[in-house]
Amino acid sequence: MIDTPHIVQTKAQLNAVIPLTIPRDEILNAMGPGIREVMAAIAAQGIALRGTCSRTT
Repeated sequence: MIDTPHIVQTKAQLNAVIPLTIPRDEILNAMGPGIREVMAAIAAQGIALRGTCSRTT
């Protein structure tokens, strides 16, 4: 059974967005290198990843 939804308060979190326009048939080719590039840039700044992307290698 699905729990009843409820509203919660959370702390603000910093995030980054890189807007890209990629044709649908090229998504599989673009996502892997794009994610690796972002993760390398984050690591180069000494920033620790948290959340689902921290498990992507």
